[in-house]
Amino acid sequence: MWTGLLIALLLLTSAAIGGVAVVRRRQLGGGREPLALPGAGGGGRRLARTVAEVLPGDVLSYDGGDLLVEGVVLYDEGGHRWRGARTSDGSTTRWVMVGMERGGSLRARVLSEDASIELGGGLPPEAIEAEGVRFALERRGTATAELRGDTGMGRRDAGAGMVERCRWWLYDSPGRDGLVVEQWGDSYRVLRGPTVPAESIDLMPGS
Repeated sequence: MWTGLLIALLLLTSAAIGGVAVVRRRQLGGGREPLALPGAGGGGRRLARTVAEVLPGDVLSYDGGDLLVEGVVLYDEGGHRWRGARTSDGSTTRWVMVGMERGGSLRARVLSEDASIELGGGLPPEAIEAEGVRFALERRGTATAELRGDTGMGRRDAGAGMVERCRWWLYDSPGRDGLVVEQWGDSYRVLRGPTVPAESIDLMPGS
């Protein structure tokens, strides 16, 4: 008799301990919902776009002002990609080029067209003098360029897929400013301005 009671008591104790363990495991691991991947049913947290992914209609905040992005050029040179955004603040047009440099930290060039610099005939030279500043050629190349939006090249509202060839020359100086010279067909344009950390420019996505 005593043996039967002892066995029954042991069985009840074992069942109670097992039930507590199951409840504890559920509390520790089963009450947390799984994290959703971005794009999987819309439940994941999406990373915000940065200036490196700028698109027409975005607004860039730089140096205390807001710049409306009217058009974007997507450059591709052998797999190295960068973007140039044509922006306007109502009275001034500027270009924001991001990722042109290979390697290192991501940088942006805030550029304005400088019509006072004349290149003369032939290809751009090894050095350019402007307002007492000497700009030395650093690199040159040729890229395919996809035009989107109003890029100011006589092609308003360019849709995705319009691709052209662009030859480019990059000049640096002892100061903050640099030059970007681009050749589109038979036309050249000279852009001048400083290089800044890309994170100093905030992006507000367009609607």
